[in-house]
Amino acid sequence: QCNQAYNILNDTWRKIHYSPGGASSCSFKCRNGISAGWYRFMEPAGFKLPITQPSSFGTGCDVCQTAASAWVQEGRDPTYGEGVININICFAWDSNACAGRNTGKAVACKDNSGSLFYLYFLNATPNCALAYCALGS
Repeated sequence: QCNQAYNILNDTWRKIHYSPGGASSCSFKCRNGISAGWYRFMEPAGFKLPITQPSSFGTGCDVCQTAASAWVQEGRDPTYGEGVININICFAWDSNACAGRNTGKAVACKDNSGSLFYLYFLNATPNCALAYCALGS
């Protein structure tokens, strides 16, 4: 999969900035243009989906510019050479760490310089104001 075509997600609003109680300037992103396919997060959007639930969630824009942000329920990233793994994606909202759910896939890849990156097969979010946001470096 690493050598196949994929989409880039590099929107600044996708980068995770934990803000208990919500960000002061919150603009809910709705459905955000994701359709089923392979995606790579790149800065300034961050570089990978979180593998633990957010430390704070429940009000608007606690994590990124959406109501509920995604995290990988398996609690791990794929390792390089492991191949494609199936993942369950939760969306944390309103004191429920998995208020929304989706399935997906993930694979660890290396670029031409040998740097590790992740590709994700993401499906459209199940509801408006849920989004895929990423951790930065």
